[in-house]
Amino acid sequence: MKYPSLRLEKCEHFVKSSGRNRCEIGSAQGRQTLSIPIAGGRGQQLAITAVQIANDKNWQRQHWHALQTAYGKAPYFEDYAPYFEPFFAKTYTQLWDFNLELLQMCLKLLHLPIQPEFTSAYEKSVIENLFDFRNQKMIRLNSQKPYYQGFTEQTGFLTDLSILDLLFQLGPESKAYLQSCVHQEKSA
Repeated sequence: MKYPSLRLEKCEHFVKSSGRNRCEIGSAQGRQTLSIPIAGGRGQQLAITAVQIANDKNWQRQHWHALQTAYGKAPYFEDYAPYFEPFFAKTYTQLWDFNLELLQMCLKLLHLPIQPEFTSAYEKSVIENLFDFRNQKMIRLNSQKPYYQGFTEQTGFLTDLSILDLLFQLGPESKAYLQSCVHQEKSA
């Protein structure tokens, strides 16, 4: 929403602890990290598109169970769960494929007509007027306003959770919420 286009770095090496294989959700205990296990360990020097998922770890069932536990009573879980459950049933070999399909689903559900572009070669620095988020562990909203979260009484408002938290909690109002955050940043 904040930027007119999206260009994904397809030629970088996988960076461990970068957020490319993890997200955080909100639970009764606070933040919970969901991490997709990587085949061959995290220290590999592989292109991001070549990173394989360790499917022997049963991570998909564990992640879906964690999502059901955390958001099963959320206002829009039943509406949005059918869009996301297949991601935790289909076997993905490459981390890139999982992330790209998940991103495209989130853009669709947010009604954002953004078609990601892809780099064709690694560029150490980007051209002027582009924002480079490759070295950030997670993208954070600068002006995130609290919204309803199921465990707020126990945990307080948890910022910067997965987009799934927003979709399960606010449903079709998620886009308007994000637009208000962007508008607030621009006017500040």
